[in-house]
Amino acid sequence: LIQIGSCLPKGKASWNELEFGALEPPCRCYHAAVIFFPQDGQRQADEHNIRVFGGAGEGDLLHGDSWSLQLFLEKGSKQRLQGCRGAHWQLLEQISEQPAPAPRSSHVLAHWPSENCAVLHGGIGLDGVMSDTWVLPESGRWEAKPTAGACVARAHHCGAVVKDCLVIHSGQDATFLTAQGICSLDLKS
Repeated sequence: LIQIGSCLPKGKASWNELEFGALEPPCRCYHAAVIFFPQDGQRQADEHNIRVFGGAGEGDLLHGDSWSLQLFLEKGSKQRLQGCRGAHWQLLEQISEQPAPAPRSSHVLAHWPSENCAVLHGGIGLDGVMSDTWVLPESGRWEAKPTAGACVARAHHCGAVVKDCLVIHSGQDATFLTAQGICSLDLKS
């Protein structure tokens, strides 16, 4: 663990650069991440699991891969990563017969607390702005989420799951114009 800015006065935030093994995702931008919180009996309370999906790479490359970043904290250091005793990346392999989201960037990936899974919406893919919705359980296998009603294609938007609804705000629509408004998707219906 390298401390960057460790000489900062108390009360100021400081960055830490974490070091990993040889395996890590290719560089990317416009990707999204979500954290899975430890559930009773599933993992140790000091293990944190972050999932990263998609993004844009060099040239016109769009990523459609899913990665898991596991952080292992020292006991009693739940609030800070300074006690990080280990971290590693793992590529989440999708079974070839199973559907998975198309490569994309500028999408929303939000934690759905009641189901302890991630919800993916929209983004920019090879065919333009997307409107699809996917669920990623902690198992790492994507599941398409069929939707009904208006087609809400968005990219460069923000969103969060509130109770059991995905709420998104603004972003670009299918014509690449900035869209006004808030839309809600009932994930349980």
